[in-house]
Amino acid sequence: MPDTFNIFLVNEANSDDGWNDRIRGLVADRIRELFDIACKNSTKFGNSAASWSTSAPTVGTVADHELVLYFLQSKKRSKVVKEGGDQPTLAGATWQSTKGMISEVYVEDSWGDGQPGKLFGNLAFHEFMHNKLDAHATLRSMSDIHLQGGRGLALMPLNAGSTHTDDNMKFMRAALDRKIKQYLG
Repeated sequence: MPDTFNIFLVNEANSDDGWNDRIRGLVADRIRELFDIACKNSTKFGNSAASWSTSAPTVGTVADHELVLYFLQSKKRSKVVKEGGDQPTLAGATWQSTKGMISEVYVEDSWGDGQPGKLFGNLAFHEFMHNKLDAHATLRSMSDIHLQGGRGLALMPLNAGSTHTDDNMKFMRAALDRKIKQYLG
């Protein structure tokens, strides 16, 4: 029986502007929807699971191939910057630190779409594509996801209406079991 591909979502944003349990549930649903498509026809993974917590997972709870993403209030709270990376300029960032790959989305900087669950889910999947496909030092010889022909969720800017392409899913399916150490705060 195929395994479940686990995704860990860390909520470090506050609910002052509508970021609440209902929206986070919709975000997790969108992420599962996209990863379930990527898992389709995979020999190793049959489906995905996305779970929320308010703190980073502990060492030993995230398998080498699984993913972690931080939802932060704003770029001012960037873990990328805290760990020595450049100041982010877009709605999210993914960067390899000495402590592991950091993927983050900035809630305050991404509102304005009528379907925030889909928007934030699309942004998360985009950052996960960077995490698995081009941000790690051993993968830098590959093309940037923005340029490698993936279109769809590989291109910025994204919105709730952005859709995946067959290439987005093909590239992710091939990388699902790629081992990339995740940043655990």
